[in-house]
Amino acid sequence: MAKRLPEDVKQVCLWLAKGYERRLAKEQDQKHPGSRRAGKGRNRERERLEAVEQALVAVGADIAADEVRRQLREAIMLNVKSGRKYPYELLRLEGVSRSDFYRRKDKFLEDIAARMGLL
Repeated sequence: MAKRLPEDVKQVCLWLAKGYERRLAKEQDQKHPGSRRAGKGRNRERERLEAVEQALVAVGADIAADEVRRQLREAIMLNVKSGRKYPYELLRLEGVSRSDFYRRKDKFLEDIAARMGLL
């Protein structure tokens, strides 16, 4: 049986993934001329964005079909944002069982934790 993430680490990773789109939009806004931000804080935000991006790219890397891999990544992000609104049963994933989906979601969160140095 796989080792589970400590609950506090899991929650941090969930919040990093939930805030990904907001952080990305904020970073895009700050790239425009006239916006200033301290370098150290900006580097930390970039590190958070990259951890989520790289973990997301790694999701389903073993799946040959691009479309299935894309759907799996989208489904994991929807479930991370709201597991109550988007449980596995409503996501309609082809070729991915319920247990496989949640195993891959846990691996996604574990990957974020490792990239952020939380393990």
